[in-house]
Amino acid sequence: MKKIQQMVLDEVECLNRGDLDGVCKFYTEDVIFGDTSNPDNPTTDMAGFREAMKAYFDGFPDVNVNPQRFLFTEDENVCALEFILTGTLDGEFAGIGPTGKKMNVRVISVYERRGDLFCKEFIYWDLGTVLDQLR
Repeated sequence: MKKIQQMVLDEVECLNRGDLDGVCKFYTEDVIFGDTSNPDNPTTDMAGFREAMKAYFDGFPDVNVNPQRFLFTEDENVCALEFILTGTLDGEFAGIGPTGKKMNVRVISVYERRGDLFCKEFIYWDLGTVLDQLR
């Protein structure tokens, strides 16, 4: 198994456990993190990354990432993971309060590593579909 693939799978385990500290240990202090819901305003440090991850965990305490397939660059410093993201809205997310409704969406996350840590991640997903599922 490729090193970056194992890093992603280990991080996914922490995500699926709701382990915020565990997730954060895979990233550099100057991590750049963004997603298609706010493409022009990525986080640029660990504090912003932690806040973004906490928002996901607070909204979806049962969040689950189900990996489907990986793609790698030849040098194995960049990896794309396609996955199915599920969870129940039991907290607040994107201005919507707890509804108990479930999301189920296909997502692609692109990771870039520097040494043994991720220094960049960008998530591509259809937030409109998620919001329709949650309302």
